[in-house]
Amino acid sequence: MSCRFAAIPARVCASRHSSRSSSGTASKSGLHASDYSGLHSVSDTDEDDIDDADEEFWQGVVRTCKWMGLAQFAMIPAVFALAKLRFTRSVFALVISEVLLSLIAQVRVRRNIADWVCEQSADIWQKHVEVLNVRQGSMGILSVHDIMVYFGTLSEALDPGMDAWTAANSEQMCTATVRDKFAAAWGSFPVVGHTIGWVGLPRILLTLLCIAGVSQVYEFMCKECQVKEKIEALRRSFPFEDEDAATKSRWRVWIFASHMTDVGGLMLLHDIFQQLVQVEISLSDKIWPVADRFAAFGYKVVLEALPALWLQISLLCLTWDSATLSSLAVTFVSLGFSYMNILKHLFLVLQCLRKDLEFYRSQKHPTELGKTSGSTRREIKLQHHCLLPCLFLLGIFIILACTIRLAGIWLCPSHILNLGSGCVGS
Repeated sequence: MSCRFAAIPARVCASRHSSRSSSGTASKSGLHASDYSGLHSVSDTDEDDIDDADEEFWQGVVRTCKWMGLAQFAMIPAVFALAKLRFTRSVFALVISEVLLSLIAQVRVRRNIADWVCEQSADIWQKHVEVLNVRQGSMGILSVHDIMVYFGTLSEALDPGMDAWTAANSEQMCTATVRDKFAAAWGSFPVVGHTIGWVGLPRILLTLLCIAGVSQVYEFMCKECQVKEKIEALRRSFPFEDEDAATKSRWRVWIFASHMTDVGGLMLLHDIFQQLVQVEISLSDKIWPVADRFAAFGYKVVLEALPALWLQISLLCLTWDSATLSSLAVTFVSLGFSYMNILKHLFLVLQCLRKDLEFYRSQKHPTELGKTSGSTRREIKLQHHCLLPCLFLLGIFIILACTIRLAGIWLCPSHILNLGSGCVGS
């Protein structure tokens, strides 16, 4: 009977571990057990074949994640092109179908990963199984945590498409009068004001969309290469010196896989890798105790969501009296998803910063950090001590400023609220 993550409670996996252990199944501290496509038993397989099967399984998981992430990124230019041609129904169908297909694919891979964990030795993997099943809830019922994860997955998948839709609509929303207002508003800004006014809001939104998309794809592919390297390193490291070495090797795979899926917007898979990261942290005090979100926060929030939110509010303020109802609705939906993703990431980063603070107050320095190279150690310190707190404060400031500007749509007769001077005259 298959030990399904979505439907079977932890005690079933535990009993399965016991039966496998009593039958003399080979066990190791690292990765081992089954083929990605079939998850077959390996009791009749020698150790070298087991290692090869495990590596193939996880390389297959990484390949699947890569294609799912690239499919989500590919939706951005497709939505923009269809919206530009005003094929509204096609855009709607594309966005909904892509989101549903991505959700189905992530559920399938997530269950395969949980099945693989359930196949392992109870001596080493029992805590992993218990954590996965407890987070899922008893008797297969979704927990509050998983409901929030599914909701976050939907918002992550919809947000880029809605940004592309808004960027395409901005061309028809920005009439000559709107363009003149935008240029006049930036005209007094030093150095770059006249250039921004000349380029115009629609082209700026398109440029931002391209820069953010290309940057995220680049970072996503870099993370994919890093995950593959960690899987290969784990395979070469067997047999391990001790349990701490095995735990750190697994942790490296999980943490880089969580970064890859985070940047790719595959939040269901990101969640299961984060759970596995937390298990390894609980098993050893010699690894870095914080599962950070720096990569996704930098590329998806600071580089994309925050400037997009600011510009989309500018678009709303300038076109409130002239835009069609459908264009305003699309912009408001895009704003809503931007707000949700920004607030979600700010909350997650706050949790990481809080754990960082607790860690340094405790005066405990894990061996893993001490054994890293000087450049890696400096990079970790720079990210956690300087960049991440600064970016977090920047995000808080911008989202508060955007909220005030958004309120100006209803508070000001001209619908434009300047943070420095108040309502702009009609």
